Amino acid sequence: MLLADGRPIRRARLAEQLAADGEIDLVAVSGSLTEAYNSTEAETPDAVAICGEMVERPEFGMFGALLKALGPHCVIYGAQRPARMRDRPAGKGPEFLPLDPTGSAAALAEALRRAPPRPAPAPTPPEIPEIAAQTLPVVAIGASTGGVEALQTVLAAFPENCPPTVIVQHIRGDFTGNVAARLDSSCAAHVSEATHGAPLQPGRIYLAPGNEAHLTIGAGPAPACRLDRTAPVSGHRPSVDALMRSAAAHAPEVVGALLTGMGRDGADGMAAIHRGGGVTIAQDAATSTVYGMPRVAVEMGVAEMVLPLPRIGAAIIESCRRQSSPDRKREMS
Repeated sequence: MLLADGRPIRRARLAEQLAADGEIDLVAVSGSLTEAYNSTEAETPDAVAICGEMVERPEFGMFGALLKALGPHCVIYGAQRPARMRDRPAGKGPEFLPLDPTGSAAALAEALRRAPPRPAPAPTPPEIPEIAAQTLPVVAIGASTGGVEALQTVLAAFPENCPPTVIVQHIRGDFTGNVAARLDSSCAAHVSEATHGAPLQPGRIYLAPGNEAHLTIGAGPAPACRLDRTAPVSGHRPSVDALMRSAAAHAPEVVGALLTGMGRDGADGMAAIHRGGGVTIAQDAATSTVYGMPRVAVEMGVAEMVLPLPRIGAAIIESCRRQSSPDRKREMS
């Protein structure tokens, strides 16, 4: 579970008491909403306990959206119910626990133990026979800070038979399985961690696993996932730049999308896709949690489209339709 509390003394006391509870695994303690957001995205805890004062802050909206996307059991505690919870019907949204500033963590621990188990990952469907040649464009997506929620929004627009999609999301390596399961449960296509040699198939979305290898796309008429245990690229492993540079080998039948994130990983790879005639999309500043990675791509002039998050999923699918149309193929020949 994760504890988020803006009062240092209360936070330290509750954290100590919760850590001593043999049935609770306290994976992170945060003193600000920024810390809580980053830790929740990285750790994907089963339960989150957050003080009511933090819930009242204007910037809680972004954190609340992440909690809704990831679905942990959420307990909000404090001396009084936060104003934003007062008109909510009973049983809807987070649980509220009355707890005065000097109260013990016993009641909080009991509320957290009521967290329902995480849904099991969807069973992997039977392997689709390998196709002899790529008939659909490849989609390559990169994201970092704020990316889990952004990916959930983008992939919700993908149909069941979407083009093969490969994703690098900067996140702690041992939690990529949880993220894949969460994304899989919220979109029509099948999302799973990528495995070395897995052929790219329509209706499949492949998420870079762990942090020990780069996820790239092999060359050839029937491309497949590759896990390359090489040095970090652009300061990351897996790296969005490494993925997109490999995807550029399949241009022009490639769509690259760069979502919210800190730094510049992915901008150079997107430039390679752009030079090859592929479609490039960057998330705009207004909807990015951190406007870093997409900003660099925009400033380099390699983002063909700059779109708000809710429009990116549909734009990717429409771009794939255009890239694979007979008229488009004749234009590029």
